[in-house]
Amino acid sequence: MAERHQPDFFERVRARAAKRWDMLEADPELAGPWRRLFQQVQRPRQVLSELLQNADDADATRARASIRDGVFVFEHDGADFDEADFSSLCSFGFSRKRLLHTIGFWGVGFKSLFSLGPRVEVVTPTLACFFHEEVHRPGVD
Repeated sequence: MAERHQPDFFERVRARAAKRWDMLEADPELAGPWRRLFQQVQRPRQVLSELLQNADDADATRARASIRDGVFVFEHDGADFDEADFSSLCSFGFSRKRLLHTIGFWGVGFKSLFSLGPRVEVVTPTLACFFHEEVHRPGVD
């Protein structure tokens, strides 16, 4: 596999998301309700539905879910992330789907993946990063 380099927008989105999460966590009036909502969307039964919706939004014609070495893997042949898509993953309560006029516009569905474990990895043709449940921001290994 060819070496991946993060797209130009990665660091810009990562820094913006980190700033927003830090602001949210610093405000107890917002942090408490946000944590409760985050816990409510962490339901394993929502994971496959959420991933299929995302694949459909990316105009995928094929999708596959499997478990490899104890790790849940979901793949599809849809479009790669652009800056708006990636920014949406890094946000809470905002979704690009509002612009697409599709279901799932609350911006919390991706967070259901944390019901499977504390780390979610995203690998696309141009992007490889991870999200950790306790940090809520994208990182790279």
